[in-house]
Amino acid sequence: MNVAVERLPESQVLLDISTDEQEFSKALDRAYRKVVNQVRLPGFRPGKAPRMVIERMLGRDVLIEQADRDLLDPLYQKAIEQESLNPVGEPEVEIYQTEPLAFKVTVQVYPTIDLGEYQSVRAEPRPVAISDEQVEETLTRLRENQSPWEEPAEARPARDGDRVTVDVTVTEVGADEPYREPLTDSVYVLGKDNLFEELRDTLTGMGVGDEKAVEIAFAEDNEGVEAGMRGKTMSYAVAMKKIEEQHLLPLDEEFAKKVSDGKIETLEALRADIRKDLLRAERQKARTEVGNEVVAALSEGATLDLPPVMIDKQVDSDVENMRNHLGQDHNQTLEAHLRAEEKTLEELREELRPEATRRLRNSLVLREIATREGVSVSPQDIDAEIDRMVGAMENGAQMRQFYSSNYIRTMLESELFERKLMDRVIDIATEGRGAADPPEEPEPERTEDGSTIIEAEVVENESAGVLPEDRSIAIDEAEAVAASETVVPEVDEQAAKEPERA
Repeated sequence: MNVAVERLPESQVLLDISTDEQEFSKALDRAYRKVVNQVRLPGFRPGKAPRMVIERMLGRDVLIEQADRDLLDPLYQKAIEQESLNPVGEPEVEIYQTEPLAFKVTVQVYPTIDLGEYQSVRAEPRPVAISDEQVEETLTRLRENQSPWEEPAEARPARDGDRVTVDVTVTEVGADEPYREPLTDSVYVLGKDNLFEELRDTLTGMGVGDEKAVEIAFAEDNEGVEAGMRGKTMSYAVAMKKIEEQHLLPLDEEFAKKVSDGKIETLEALRADIRKDLLRAERQKARTEVGNEVVAALSEGATLDLPPVMIDKQVDSDVENMRNHLGQDHNQTLEAHLRAEEKTLEELREELRPEATRRLRNSLVLREIATREGVSVSPQDIDAEIDRMVGAMENGAQMRQFYSSNYIRTMLESELFERKLMDRVIDIATEGRGAADPPEEPEPERTEDGSTIIEAEVVENESAGVLPEDRSIAIDEAEAVAASETVVPEVDEQAAKEPERA
């Protein structure tokens, strides 16, 4: 076998593979033995017809075609192994000579990654500090989340700060049918939730049992609403079903015990615990910022040519993630979402492609650094992580059994690998100083279920029901900004791992 190799753009390789006369002659012999057992010729027992008879009766081309089929894949596999290539897609084959066999194969392969001077990338730790004002703001939110909502003693109109329960029907002006399924028992806090101003003004002053409608005109370039509403006037019909006012709990020792499940005795101790939690969150934010900065610099300094098939697979994964998110969180199909956005699946894929490419590139670069730096996770590392997680749990034995399943251990291995890898690149870039300044990180007090006070507050807030399930009528710029915040990219195991040879 002779192989000529040509490197093409986008991590493609062109292999020109040909057999010599001796190799092809042996292939013809094998082809004859295969064909002779498949045909029945008058005057000959099965498998006993001479080769010259087979060639005269069926034609020599039959043997050549069989020999070529038998040689094609083994020669391709041998060439791949000989040239140490890792295919990531199906090969394109062009046979330009049948006797002896010669063919060209174009295949996309795992890219060669040149990291450049990655160890010279530098980043500065982020200063972290918590002010008294931040502590008090958090304490106020915690108080608001824990304080009960009750209907007013006497009937009155809704006012700023009230929590209202309403039904909302959205219809395009001039249309006969609602724009979408009506919202039932949607809950909003007036003045806090992200309602359109016109809708908030309409709800303010309504009493229980009142029904009103308000028309809202949306500009063509209004990106705060879905595409199907832009440039249109929508009518919002609302029915007030319940009005509640909040009675704030006093800030005292009882409050401290309540929010900590009895673990914290005094208000000052609660403030100290909140400070620890906030500091921990600031350190995590610093780690995210520094990690993003470092990964971007590492990716920019690296040289690699991504094969299109790897990007396509990443886009496929992103589309499926979007489909699952819409179904689980919004009870909506991807197809319905695309119709509302007046967008095709191909247009969506093109929109997702640049970000998918960036994340894939980052993943491949990080994976190569992990190899260079010897970052890995041992079974002992996983065992230690399980010990840490179940150590303080009352049902530790039961949870240890749960965490010890192969599925959970695989998830922990992936999480630990990403953590160790990010720690390593941050350590390199900051020359061992870490992402936060000062580097010490106090361990926050935790509630009975293992969560911190701040984490418990988030759970309370999410379960309070103050936001509607369909939030398209309550979007503003602040929410859009929060949704677009950058996080440290995870190493994409499926996209970044080296594929097995075909």
